[in-house]
Amino acid sequence: MRWKELHRRMTDDLRRQEDIDEVARISSNQLLQTWLIIDKMLPEQLRSIRDGLEQRRTRSGQGTRLATNFMMFVCAAGILYRDGSLTMGELSRATAIPQSTTTRMVDWMVDNGYVERFPDDEDRRVVRIRLTDSGRELLLAARAQLRELSALFLKRLPAVQRAILISGLTDIVSVWQRGQEEQNAAAHY
Repeated sequence: MRWKELHRRMTDDLRRQEDIDEVARISSNQLLQTWLIIDKMLPEQLRSIRDGLEQRRTRSGQGTRLATNFMMFVCAAGILYRDGSLTMGELSRATAIPQSTTTRMVDWMVDNGYVERFPDDEDRRVVRIRLTDSGRELLLAARAQLRELSALFLKRLPAVQRAILISGLTDIVSVWQRGQEEQNAAAHY
């Protein structure tokens, strides 16, 4: 390959990487701004999740040093709702949140009556967790609220932009899921 062709390709590769970095910076800023707007619009009954997690204390007064938010609750509770019951390690892997953080989050959820711990039927040494009725109710209310807020934002966009946004978000989720599956597969070998 000639020097000029190699130089052109390297320059093009650098430009593409700079473009990706800029798009990533803009996207992450826009996603954060979107979340901050949604967070401010949460109704009172859902603010307790965010405020309770931000207090970083359980009802027993034990400090949790939990740096989390409403979306972590929705994510963890959603996985428990879907799967029924999990161990702490399984929940940690499913959420991609470190087990120490997952444990502190679940401690808060247990203290507030959203989750319960119970021994595994097959191995009594293993502790499993599941949503309580109030945890399921709160999760469903949170999901409904997020759908309402999404609809509020989406109906302000022209139809073409809505379609582009949904397509883009679908692609992003698909890429993240494939990456998660690849990570999980690599961890099992």
